[in-house]
Amino acid sequence: MFKFSTLLFVALFSTNLNSQCWQNVAAGNSHMVGLTSDENIWSWGWNIFGEVGDGTKTTKNSPTQVALNGNWKIVNAGFLFTFAIRSDGTMWSWGRNSGFQLANGTNITQTTPKQINNDNDWKTVDLGTSHGLALKLNNTLWSWGSSQYGQLGLGTKDSVSTPTQIGTENNWQDIFTGGYHSFALKIDGTLWAWGQNDSGQLGDGTVVNRSTPIQVGAANEWLFLAPGTNHNLGIKSDGTLWAWGSNKYGELGIGSMINYESPVQVGFENDWVSIACGYRHSLGIKSDGTLWAWGYNEFGQLGISKNSNSSIPIQIGVKNNWKIVRGGSEFSCAIDNDGKLYTWGKNLSGELGNGSIVNTNSPGEILCSEISSIISIEDNDIFLHPNPITQNIFVNMPSNIESEINYKVINWMGQEILSSKSLFHSFEISLDNFANGIYFIIFKVGDKSFTKSVSKI
Repeated sequence: MFKFSTLLFVALFSTNLNSQCWQNVAAGNSHMVGLTSDENIWSWGWNIFGEVGDGTKTTKNSPTQVALNGNWKIVNAGFLFTFAIRSDGTMWSWGRNSGFQLANGTNITQTTPKQINNDNDWKTVDLGTSHGLALKLNNTLWSWGSSQYGQLGLGTKDSVSTPTQIGTENNWQDIFTGGYHSFALKIDGTLWAWGQNDSGQLGDGTVVNRSTPIQVGAANEWLFLAPGTNHNLGIKSDGTLWAWGSNKYGELGIGSMINYESPVQVGFENDWVSIACGYRHSLGIKSDGTLWAWGYNEFGQLGISKNSNSSIPIQIGVKNNWKIVRGGSEFSCAIDNDGKLYTWGKNLSGELGNGSIVNTNSPGEILCSEISSIISIEDNDIFLHPNPITQNIFVNMPSNIESEINYKVINWMGQEILSSKSLFHSFEISLDNFANGIYFIIFKVGDKSFTKSVSKI
């Protein structure tokens, strides 16, 4: 038997730390996914279903690179799964899939990003507990996953394993998903809702579940929406803030703990520009760049340096350059105008990404430099399994490689029988159609290459 052993040292430098700063971020139940300004994806937190996307099911308490070669433009996190859209319009998913929420036609868990069908016209995506919504470039509306409350908007409670169009209209502008309910905004500024409604979270004045879109009131000046698990926030074009649904912990921000089945205005200000909801807490940014929070606060998710609940908005610190805010289940995060990411709240699964599992009740920065490093890769850092194989070989490389991986398969006679590349550090190579025998796989990362041997039996 031939055996090759190659030592590979690859030094990958970030030429500009600022290029690694955060462009966007999404918060799931106990994990987060971030998009850096160089269009790479990093993820961390709870990972028992592969929702981090690094090819493992090991929980991560600091950012781990998910995919290589950049060109990602949108990321979104569901309850225990994740989606992303590339600049070429293709959509990818990974994580838990018991309710068909990965939209790939199966219910099999996926630990690395996998493309969803062959469509390349996806515009945006948003995720709930076990379902998803997406818009295409032609402004049509699509859904998939579980539908026990009608949250797919297809008129039934049947689950769907691939993206399915809702109706035939092509005048949808934006989408928003809550726990088991959904919203979509039309180009004319009207807001439509469907799904679970036991707390009045659809905002239609009832507590009746809906399996098809129903208009929320008669208003046509809705600008943006932020659904939580059972409550929602909305901003109108005049900058006013509105809330409805469950209010057990003051998450509506109206000074009481009474549920509302229709939108009610939060205060009298008209300077709200960004909003987010978690499980039972809410957050918002005003036009002056200040950040505010209210609702449930057992784990410090309000970020106000104490753990008491609040039924009205309270300012977080004194910073006034906040740009983006997101709410996880019981944690929060925000990005400022300098591209700096801050996290706070519950951290039992490393969801804050700060290298610990300690809760914190005030914002802490996730430094850009923490995701830029020099990597030294040795031959024994590259894992191929199983070996011997019967069909496919699985390849695992260090998660912080920042270039695509090219590879080719050579048979024992020296003939090249397969050549391809991967954008991910964990991937699969199929040898199912080749005869039994010894094969050599030559990998190339940057300007370095190394060889591994495998035996097919």
